[in-house]
Order: sequence, then C-alpha cells, then structure tokens
Amino acid sequence: WEVLESSTTDLDTYELKRAPRRQLCDLLMSCQTRNKFLRTETLFTSKEILQACVNAELLKKNRKKSYALVVGGFEPFEEIIQSLKRKIFRRMIFIRKKSCTPKTS
Repeated sequence: WEVLESSTTDLDTYELKRAPRRQLCDLLMSCQTRNKFLRTETLFTSKEILQACVNAELLKKNRKKSYALVVGGFEPFEEIIQSLKRKIFRRMIFIRKKSCTPKTS
C-alpha cells in the first residue's frame, strides 16, 4: 500500500469550508428506526437490544439521583450562607445606626 500525503489546514480555513452544523433534531433517531437499524445492519439480537435499553434507562435514573444528591446536598450550605449574610447586614445597619445617633452626656 502507498502512504497518503497528509496536509494541514488552519482552523479558520476549516471553519469556513466545513458544512454547517446540524441541528439537534437532525441527530436524533426514533426508537423504531434505531431498532430496525441494529437488527438489520448489525448482529445484535432483539434480546440484546432490549437489555441495552434497560441498562440505559437504569443509568439515566442513577444519573438523576446522583445529580439530585449533589445539588440537594448544597442546599443546607446555601441556607447557612444566606442566613450569615442577613446577620452581617443587620449588624452593619445596627453599627451604622449606633454611630449616627447623637450621644447624650
């Protein structure tokens, strides 16, 4: 076999010459289309496809749970920070009022 010559292109030239980006809806495939493709164009059985779908759903649920734990785990800290901000603000107002009141002797 013969080695093909490789060439380089700078990023700006590539961006100008490349095809436009596809929309998300153009990249999605219906479940029926995907199943038909996997059954006809590959050696996957219907059982294997179904098992992969079940595994994907489990992963999706676990991701949602993990996300909820991470995001939900910071809520108490956020409440503490908000409370601390309010206390500091009240103290600053109290100190300001105290320093603005005329002293009686």
